Amino acid sequence: MSASARTFAPSQSFGKERRLVRRVDFLRVQGSTFRVTTPAYVMLVAPRTEPDGHALPARIGLTVGKKVGNSPQRNRVKRVLRELFRTWPPPGLVPPGIDLVVIARASAPALGLPDARREVEKVARLLVKRCEEARAALARAAPEPHVPPRS
Repeated sequence: MSASARTFAPSQSFGKERRLVRRVDFLRVQGSTFRVTTPAYVMLVAPRTEPDGHALPARIGLTVGKKVGNSPQRNRVKRVLRELFRTWPPPGLVPPGIDLVVIARASAPALGLPDARREVEKVARLLVKRCEEARAALARAAPEPHVPPRS
């Protein structure tokens, strides 16, 4: 197999630009009040706070603690979740400019990709609604630009 056949097209990869990697970003999202829960996952959403954040791609962060299982089980849960979000049909589960943290619960290792997809499909509309609510809350909290009074 040639090297070019093994590589993914940029749209198919799940690179670092689509992942939460810094602890401060995880803490910001985990401090958010916008959440969706399923039997196997807790999903927390927060809008990106960078300038022009709406144009930036959505990012996913995964938290899989030791209560979920041993190392191979935790790694499998992370692989399933990354594949789930990578292959979600366009336009994607999470809109651009949103950060999502998925916290796996103890029942997550029992789910394969089809089961995980069914579980997330049940709450997909609610997740999009929470993303819109989080964006609206950020817009309300944004300070108005200061205009000095005329003399």
